[in-house]
Amino acid sequence: MNSANLKKISGTALAAATLVSAFCAQVPALADQTVQYKCKEGFERPAKDIVNTLKDNDVERFTKLQEYLPQAFGLDNTLKNKGPFTYFAATDKAWGKIPDDDQQRLVSNKKKLKEVMTFSIVEGKLSADAIKKMSKLKTMEGEELNIRVDGDKVYINKALVTISDVPCVNGTIHIVDTVLMPTLKQ
Repeated sequence: MNSANLKKISGTALAAATLVSAFCAQVPALADQTVQYKCKEGFERPAKDIVNTLKDNDVERFTKLQEYLPQAFGLDNTLKNKGPFTYFAATDKAWGKIPDDDQQRLVSNKKKLKEVMTFSIVEGKLSADAIKKMSKLKTMEGEELNIRVDGDKVYINKALVTISDVPCVNGTIHIVDTVLMPTLKQ
């Protein structure tokens, strides 16, 4: 969080945001490392499918994913199925790095949108510990993701995994700070 954002949030609001943070996760003040998901005692919730886990996020950091998944040929329904899946979920802040015009062009081309969205999905339930032992992962889209570990940081391509191992009944979510982009086909 940068200093401008810190000035906007009062101490009380910051404490409340920490208590009710996404998925009850204990998120570091600066997202410059990979932190494993931990639900605070007393804030436990029953696990849900991937899509409903994203929807029930109190901080609403996944509104773009909630908007784009159904548009990608009903990919939201796929992520509600049995799976298991590993999903690298880009936050709204990550989507904000992409200019609005480019996002609109992507959304208007459903085929390309599906390519982008399926590039973030891997079949199977993979923990961060399992991913750290790999160098590549094959995506549902067909291309591979590159994995790099640097101390406490896990990178998928150039995206930092900020929170790992968010449990879902049909897989696992790893939250990333950058939208994973495949080489888009012509």
